Amino acid sequence: MPANLQQEMRRGEAPMPETADVVIIGGGIIGASVAWSLARRQAGRIVVLEKEKHTGRGSTAYSAGGVREQFSSEINILMSHYSLDVYARFSREMDQDIDYKQAGYMFLASTKATAQALIQSVALQNRLGVDSCIITAAQAREHVRDLFVDDIQAAAYNARDGYVDPASICQGYVQRARDMGVEFRTSTTVTGINVQGDRVTGVITSDGQVGTDTVVNACGPYLREIGEMAGVDVPARPYRRMLFITEEFSLSPNLVPLTIDMTTGFYFRDEGRGLMIGLANAAEPSSFNTTLDWDYLPTILEHALHRIPTVEDAEIGKGWAGLYDITPDHHALLGAFPERPNFYLAGGFSGHGVMHAPAAACVITEIILDGVASTLDVTSLAPTRVREGRLLHEQNVI
Repeated sequence: MPANLQQEMRRGEAPMPETADVVIIGGGIIGASVAWSLARRQAGRIVVLEKEKHTGRGSTAYSAGGVREQFSSEINILMSHYSLDVYARFSREMDQDIDYKQAGYMFLASTKATAQALIQSVALQNRLGVDSCIITAAQAREHVRDLFVDDIQAAAYNARDGYVDPASICQGYVQRARDMGVEFRTSTTVTGINVQGDRVTGVITSDGQVGTDTVVNACGPYLREIGEMAGVDVPARPYRRMLFITEEFSLSPNLVPLTIDMTTGFYFRDEGRGLMIGLANAAEPSSFNTTLDWDYLPTILEHALHRIPTVEDAEIGKGWAGLYDITPDHHALLGAFPERPNFYLAGGFSGHGVMHAPAAACVITEIILDGVASTLDVTSLAPTRVREGRLLHEQNVI
């Protein structure tokens, strides 16, 4: 008996199918949502390949879970607007509680330039139907009682924003996709991709090969590595992001908005009975490093103490590190390169994968099955834009 067949039998799974109509690489929130969306459109036999033992154990598991409509680019705003509509009804329609807390998002601007940019962003959001608003420093302090606001020139707030449980969303998509016949194959590593001419013809894995005419690359920080197997240069790189959680500590009797200091990038929100704090290390190079760097904590605390001085009384209890898949313009890559027309990218979300998963799944499904996305115009997110110099701009990133 072949070794790979023995392995499948030990795991209680059927052998790798010889063919599939669609193979999705990556079983996180993006891959799972795409699988569900394709299955709902009856796209045929769909196989999802995930290298971890369980779905949703990569970047999805280490996300801060924030969801917001407050972006500065039109396409990001529209992607979020669509996705938050989905999350608002997710528990009811998908029979899966996602712990959606509409605590709001609050952006703080402490310089004239960031204040002006924030005002312009809110104006665009309002034109696109988003109910965000500019608030005063005093109003910001009403949301977070211990907030230092003496240097705040403007703030923006949206009550519909908030945070969710990414793992629950992922599992909701996985379960509903399985109900429609999607096959999720975990502990399965992709080792190669077969190409004939300009088309992908199959995927090689640690459990055997599967022939297919459609591949979706939804593997987050590994987007570029999988792309190389298919002979395309994906303009996305992995970067570490770290979060730290305090022991029991309260800033407000109500839910604290996910608050972002636009000048420094420092952010915080409630997490259980404690406070989640984070700040990207702009000097850190691209890597797959997911080790929690406690030596970086003093830098985060310096910014935390400036913005919320009472955090001095809090003790840090734990933390974790995950990976963003970041593009040069902090916008997603959705679609295929012309030189590999049946190899689709659904990634490069630059930290916004949870926020945009429902919209991404919808438009990728339309691109694959209909040839063009009709729900949202995502031509600006085409993977070719980077090499063609058509970069977008997004200022509301952390």
